[in-house]
Amino acid sequence: MLRTVLMVTLIAMLGAGALNALNIVFASSNLHMETAFYGVLTAVSGLGGLLGVISAGILSRWISPRQMLSGSALLIGVGFAIYSFQSWYVAGLIICFFMSIPQGGIPVAFGPLLLGATPKEMMGRVQSVVDTSMSGVSLISVALAASLGQFLPVGLILTGCGILIALAGLFGWFAIQEKAAAQPEVRPQF
Repeated sequence: MLRTVLMVTLIAMLGAGALNALNIVFASSNLHMETAFYGVLTAVSGLGGLLGVISAGILSRWISPRQMLSGSALLIGVGFAIYSFQSWYVAGLIICFFMSIPQGGIPVAFGPLLLGATPKEMMGRVQSVVDTSMSGVSLISVALAASLGQFLPVGLILTGCGILIALAGLFGWFAIQEKAAAQPEVRPQF
């Protein structure tokens, strides 16, 4: 199960790294905005992410970690693909806000899945491998997106990345087992 969760996360990071590299190019060329206003786009995305973490924390009582991780990845991928077709700055802001809300579900769901699949004595090692892997895949994604951005339209690259993230969500939905994804029992410490 740990491999499956890691695969879902790494596939999603492979798609998400492109937004980090190409979003300013997309915003200036496709959304027709001045680069001075790029901070507004980033702030709106941050507000969506903040709302998403709060919402995911509340929803985690009723939604299993498997459903939250997979559903969040699927929604982010669909939002990413819709965002890639925008040509108006205001629509881009609105979609960027709504696309960022499911991002809050990823860390809220990933933690319990990782804890449930990892023996206590291996937790630190596994977490360091996961963090290093995610950073490495993000770096590869940025380099690949920048290379592809030289001869492919940015919107097409973002669409492909959105599809990749959505496929990671679908893969997680069917590959992560619900029994293994159950939240560990919390016992009060006295």
